[in-house]
Amino acid sequence: MVVATLALIVALSGTAAAAFGPFTGDQIVKKHSLSGSRLRNHTITGTQVNLNALGKVPGATNADHATSADSATTGGSATSATNASTADSAKHASTADSATHASSATSATHASSADTAAHATTADSVTAIQWQALTLVNGWASTSLGNFGTVSCGQDIQGFVHLHGALDGSASTNGTIATLPAVCRPPGFVWLRAAATDGAFHPDVVDVQIDHNGVMTAFPASGASEKFVSLEGLTYTVTGP
Repeated sequence: MVVATLALIVALSGTAAAAFGPFTGDQIVKKHSLSGSRLRNHTITGTQVNLNALGKVPGATNADHATSADSATTGGSATSATNASTADSAKHASTADSATHASSATSATHASSADTAAHATTADSVTAIQWQALTLVNGWASTSLGNFGTVSCGQDIQGFVHLHGALDGSASTNGTIATLPAVCRPPGFVWLRAAATDGAFHPDVVDVQIDHNGVMTAFPASGASEKFVSLEGLTYTVTGP
């Protein structure tokens, strides 16, 4: 009789459970009614935890130095600022250096221009040689051979005297040719060698002497003819070294 009654209760219990279907633990257990040992792992999140009630995690001790780390960051920034300043200074230095070079280049250009201008001014001030015809004496004359022009002399801007023309001494009575004007007179004796010919293209040599008074005298080589004596290319200085 007792066995039959137990069997009836079990059967009825199974029928009731089957009527309401299977249940999970979350459906059966009341919220906030279990201890920690009854919870599945990894089911607790920050929503269920009072963070202020937790103790300090041992590994978080270094977090106390976070402020220093911030300072280190600031220090890093300071370093960057120093680098930036250095870079900026370098930039300025580079700029200044470039400016100096630019200034130097400009000065060099100006100097070049000034130099050119100076040369241009000098070139502008250079005038053509003012030729002065010589008064020939003692039978000396300007040659009739070729187109040599009037025998003359002239001084250039650097103090060099140039002789011009060619002489005919075939009718000369002595070696004195002429007296040069003051502008063509050397400070002392000058000896020059002139090319000469007998008029038949036989080359000869005639030395020409000019003293400080401007007296010009011919000294022909032995047997040399004075029919044609060229003064072209003969030059000397009147200013000295």
